[in-house]
Amino acid sequence: MAICFKQFLKILPAICEQRQPILMRGDTGIGKSQLVYQQAEKMGMRVIECRAAYMTEGDLCGLPILIEKGTNPDGSARQCTMFGPPDWLLDACDEPVILFLDEIDRGVLEVRQGFFELTGSRKHKGHPLHPGTIVFAAINGGEGDNDYLVGSMDPAELDRWWIFDLDPTVQDWLDWAKGNPDIHSTVWDFISRNDGHLDYKGIHEPGKIYPSRRSWHHFSKVAKMSGYLTEEYAKSISKGEGAKISIQDNLDIINLAAAKVGCEAAVAFTDFLSTYRFRVTIEDIFDNGKLDLIEKWDLPDHIAFVRKIVKERSLNGVLTPKQMQNFTNYWGMAPPELITTVFKELGIAETTENMQAWHKSSIQLDKLPGKLKGEGTVMAKYRIVDAFGLDPTLAERCADIAELRGSDDEEEDEEASSAEAPEAAETVEAKPAKKSRKKKPKAKATKKESEPAAEEPMILKAAE
Repeated sequence: MAICFKQFLKILPAICEQRQPILMRGDTGIGKSQLVYQQAEKMGMRVIECRAAYMTEGDLCGLPILIEKGTNPDGSARQCTMFGPPDWLLDACDEPVILFLDEIDRGVLEVRQGFFELTGSRKHKGHPLHPGTIVFAAINGGEGDNDYLVGSMDPAELDRWWIFDLDPTVQDWLDWAKGNPDIHSTVWDFISRNDGHLDYKGIHEPGKIYPSRRSWHHFSKVAKMSGYLTEEYAKSISKGEGAKISIQDNLDIINLAAAKVGCEAAVAFTDFLSTYRFRVTIEDIFDNGKLDLIEKWDLPDHIAFVRKIVKERSLNGVLTPKQMQNFTNYWGMAPPELITTVFKELGIAETTENMQAWHKSSIQLDKLPGKLKGEGTVMAKYRIVDAFGLDPTLAERCADIAELRGSDDEEEDEEASSAEAPEAAETVEAKPAKKSRKKKPKAKATKKESEPAAEEPMILKAAE
């Protein structure tokens, strides 16, 4: 059964506490080795890494040496041969470490046989492991996976391990990459919006380059450090100046990316850069209230931004009063159909303080760009608590807001359709008339209710 990184890291301490051997199986480049080093850092332990793929019997057993053991009948010293243990084994016996045996299924049979005693009896050639030492191992593939040229592990070999088939989610990588200085912001944004390019799940063709989590990490590090993805570039697009990349730069980036993540992913990433009009960060909205940056956004832009809020877990910590007000003002511009997504995120957050503060907040119309103040009025008509899902009329209220926003467009479409095809309009006169009788009175009533809002103060207080 496959398990994601989040769940694996949750149960891993229980096994480590008992010093049991752990075998991780998974596709190449997903971050198995990173997990081992992260766990070692949490436990304050040193990692000793051994690559079984190029180990021989001598690397495992050590080299023979002569020692004196007793005396011969003639009184001379009796000598015998013993194997001096390798340095990595002595370290694992003398101090508590994490012994990481990587790619053990690529090792020769004699080496893998030697691991039997090491994982089953916690000793090798008479040298017991330190009581605090933990053995980790990693292999590619998993149950029934034939994509890798590796040796199969028989039941006796598998029985000595706690085996986990790792299948990390996109969110696992985004959480890891968010705090990694090697990952450029544009790479993070590209993966968050195009997660199908993070890694390849199909059948691998021989010799073809495919993207992986590891390859995106390496590409981002090289491109960032070599100046192809600079922070100056990120700042220029955050001001809405657009992607100022020359044709030659495009060719350089696409060639650089294709060498590491493959042609398809490289083309998609370069196309993403060329259409990346401006980059708006969570801090731009939450901390600085720069709503003018999103004045020309359409629905896909708002969907991407709300997904970023969720993926960066921006609502997990307690927002300051300023951040909460800016967050509330954003909803004077955002499509109402996205409200439920954010409400769900607030519901599963570690704290309820944000939910309570949101309940008391009101949209400040004077903070919205001029042409959108009307939409802010519509959104602010309802109490935040009602509009964002705490009452059973959420669907109806969101429908009302969406209808008001689209009513003018619908009327224009109906007029254009009537002018272009009057005969067709007469043919279907009965059904549209029935629909309009349902919609029009509702729209008129809502508009009447919204008329007095123009006389209210610019900061709309929550309704009683």
